[in-house]
Formats: sequence, structure tokens, C-alpha cells
Amino acid sequence: MVSDRAYLRLFQTDRLILSKSEIERTLDEELAKNDPDPDLIGYCLDALDEMKLQISAPPKMKRFSVRTAAAVAAAFLILLCGMTAAAAFLDIDLFDPLVKLYHDRIRIGHNGGQTAEDHALLETDLAKALAENGITPVLLPKALTDGSFSVDSVQYETTELIQSANIRFSSGKTEGTLVISVYADGAALPVTDYGEAKDATALQTDRITCYIFTQAGHTVIDYSDGQTVYSIIINCSREEAVDLAQSIQ
Repeated sequence: MVSDRAYLRLFQTDRLILSKSEIERTLDEELAKNDPDPDLIGYCLDALDEMKLQISAPPKMKRFSVRTAAAVAAAFLILLCGMTAAAAFLDIDLFDPLVKLYHDRIRIGHNGGQTAEDHALLETDLAKALAENGITPVLLPKALTDGSFSVDSVQYETTELIQSANIRFSSGKTEGTLVISVYADGAALPVTDYGEAKDATALQTDRITCYIFTQAGHTVIDYSDGQTVYSIIINCSREEAVDLAQSIQ
């Protein structure tokens, strides 16, 4: 946890002390660490947003209180933005308060608030095998269950708060990994920082919202369903990744 002294270096009676470049440098240094402080990262990002609000926000706009958010385990909500129910690609900054872009990084948080109404592939062999290991219900890309990809291996890990599966799959020269993590009721869901993220977009289907972006020559699909968080990393084109995401059910 970040100390109150470090917090006060960023804010003091609603007036920013550090300059924009100093805050960005603090943020970059923290993100470069092996074990970064999520609170300090949140404070830095909110400080940068505070600067933007001071410049461009209408006088009546209410500023976001990171201290209040931290108190309710939501320190990573940046701005509460409107959402649309239509299936479409959307600018992430205007779509979801749990997602934030910063330079070449994307930060994705999960709050367990969105749950699919149904899970269509629970009778497939893969879903049944996952259920036997305590991972159910699941939302899966149809390509993993209809023979388009072969499932090469599944590794399980169980801790006090998390049950996870690491699924490796392939088809020809295309290889990928699907990591499924089921968090215990009441457990805090993760906030994940992806470095070198490019071309980030959001895709909302009738079941789920997926965040799609490229990273280090791979395409990443990140989504969640209640207390279950998914991450697909695959070496395919963006168009193929979109098709894969659209088939999640």
C-alpha cells in the first residue's frame, strides 16, 4: 500500500504539487518494478486525469476521489463513462471506467459486475473437464470446442482464493494460450497492466465485453464473467482474433 506521505506528494487540499513530467516519471519508474505498488500507480493516473480535468472540464464536473475508491476496493476506476448495448467496436477511454490507456500500456481492471446470461458450451468435453476441476461455468471461444483448434494441454492450479486453468491450443502454425482464473466470492479481482499494448479496442457482444490489442507480436483478448477472468494470447491476425472473440459463448 502506498503511504499517506507519498499520496500527499501528489495531492494537497485538492491542488497538485508535482508537475506533469514528475508524475509521469514516477509512474514509469513504478511500472518498471517487478512488484509495482498498485495504489501509487492509481494515484499517478488519477493525478494526470486531475490535470486534464482542470484544463478541460466544465466547472460543475465532479472530480473523481481516489481515496473514496480505494476504501471500497475500486481504486482503479478512473472515470464513469456511458455504455452502449449495441455490439460494436468502441474507444476504450470512452467505454469502460475499468480500462485506462497510458502511453503504450493498457490497464484492465475487473469488478465482477458483468455476468453472462447463459453459457452455451458447458456440455462440450473441454467445459466438462474444466468443471471436474472446479472451473465452471465458463465462457469459451467456440473454436476451442468445435475442432478448429486442438487442445494440446491443460494445467490446473488451486490456491486459497483462486482456481485457474492454463489451456494451450494450436492449429497449424497458430498457437495460443487461454488462462482462466476463478476468484473466490468476495476476493478482489485483478487489475492487469499490459506493456507494449497497441491498437487497443473494445468489442461488446450480446454476452460479454472483450478488450483486444496486440503485444509483442501476439494478439491478446481479455474479458471477464462475474468472478472469472480470462486472457487469451495467440499469434494470429487481428481479424482472426476478432472472429475468435465474437465466438465466445
